Parts: sequence; C-alpha cells; structure tokens
Amino acid sequence: PFNGGIHGTLNLLSGLLGERAIEAGRIVACFDHAPPPRRYRLIPGYKDKSKTDEVSYPFKTEDQKAEAFSQLDYVRAALQTLGVTCLCYKKREADDVLAALAQIYLDRGERPVIVTSDRDMWQTIGWGARVWDLTNKEMIDAENFFDRANVSTDTFLLYKALLGDPSDKIKGVRGMGKKTIPKLFESVHWDLRVCKEPRDQLAALCRFLGTRPTRTKAEAAVIRDRRRIERVIQGIDLRTSFGPTDALISRVDEDPPEVDWRAFCRVFKGAGLGALLGAHGRYTK
Repeated sequence: PFNGGIHGTLNLLSGLLGERAIEAGRIVACFDHAPPPRRYRLIPGYKDKSKTDEVSYPFKTEDQKAEAFSQLDYVRAALQTLGVTCLCYKKREADDVLAALAQIYLDRGERPVIVTSDRDMWQTIGWGARVWDLTNKEMIDAENFFDRANVSTDTFLLYKALLGDPSDKIKGVRGMGKKTIPKLFESVHWDLRVCKEPRDQLAALCRFLGTRPTRTKAEAAVIRDRRRIERVIQGIDLRTSFGPTDALISRVDEDPPEVDWRAFCRVFKGAGLGALLGAHGRYTK
C-alpha cells in the first residue's frame, strides 16, 4: 500500500533526533484542521482549490487524495505511541497552533525549535524562536536571518505581504520580487525601522514612495493596493491568529503520551505495513 506519508514522517523524526543542532526535549506535532474564518475574510481566495497547480496540490484523482490523507490517522497514532504530543484545533491551521505554542514556551523562558519547510513560520524568529529549515537542513535564528531572508525580522511580515504566496493563493504586488523588495526596504530603511507594526511600516513605505518624483509600476501598485496589502498583513500575522490559548496551555501542561513500542508495531500492522517492521528490537531501542 501507499505509505509515503507514514515513512516520511517517521524518517523525518528519526533524522531530527540525530541532528547535533537540535537538542530535543518535548516534541509536539501539529495538524491542520481548517484556516481561521477571519483569514478567509481578509484574504479572498485564500487556498482556493478551484485553481490548483501540481506543486501545491499534487493529487491527480480523488482516490489518490483519499489514499494519501488516510495515512494521517496512522501517522498521528504512531507518533503518540512514540511519546509525541499531537495537536489539532477546529478552524485552525498547524501554523496557527505552532505560533501559539512558540509564544507560550517563549513566555516561560524556553526557546522552541519549529521544524518546517514553510517560511511563514519565520515570523517566530523575530519573537525569539528558532526554525529548523527542512528544505536546506539548517537552523535559522536571529543571527543568520538576514543572510537567509535578505530582510530583517522586523520587516519580514511586510515583505511576505508584498511578495505574496502562490501556494496559498495570496496575491502579491506585481513587480515586487525577492530582489526588488529588499532593495526598496534599503532605500527607506530608517523609516521602516522606527515603525514596529507592519501596518505602520506599510504606511511609511507609501509615504516614502509618494515623495518620489517618478515611480516604477510596481511602486505605484504598492500605493494603489495599500488597503489590500493591509488586509493580507492582518491575515498572515500569526501573533494572534490562534486566539485565546487557555485550552492550548492546558494541553502543554499535560504529561506527554507514554512510549509504547508494542502499540507502535500494532499501528504499523493496522496500516498494512507489518512486513516492513523487521525485528522488534530495532524499534524497542
């Protein structure tokens, strides 16, 4: 049977535990449920699957989609038997849960590591978290952030709003790309740095562009699309997207699931993958 999701997740976990840069304490896995309704209101067409592409939506048929997503129950069950806390909240994406978790642990004086290939989570680096970038297999923190993102942690949210995100169907400003935006930020560097809130930074940017005697089409589009860009900023800002965190804090304060390798083996057999386990001793360790 198709088992890429199960093997991919477990190989990922095994690989992370072998990385010298990561000293794993408690491990929490977050699953998507659905985007917050507010995000749909602020960003019309967000994750609109009526316009799909092979990169963001690789399924050719509904059967392929069903087969792939059927693994999630097995993935979650397997992770729980290995002592991993699994979280999923109604009308919240995994990003929203991860961001809220990061804030909880940072408030408690701990420095979490978020494991993801999604650059949306780089927002948390400005709060004090670290991100293990699955794409490049490296740790991103405040020290190397500018070298990797070409913008500061302070201006990253505005950068993302101007750039857009095709995979999430978030429209950017035409002509504003990964090289153009950092150059523009450099021109208006001081005005952006004195503004801490992304919406204030956008206002400062528009004022700066308004003083230019000539503007490119992309720069004119920033001024014209200012209200839409403001809504995108609000929609992708993860600082408050989860909402009240009482329920999440109570889960964090619970003991993690107990490790049970026999139950882990039963999960694998239930998924039709029992023949792949080999000797139980491999997994006991």
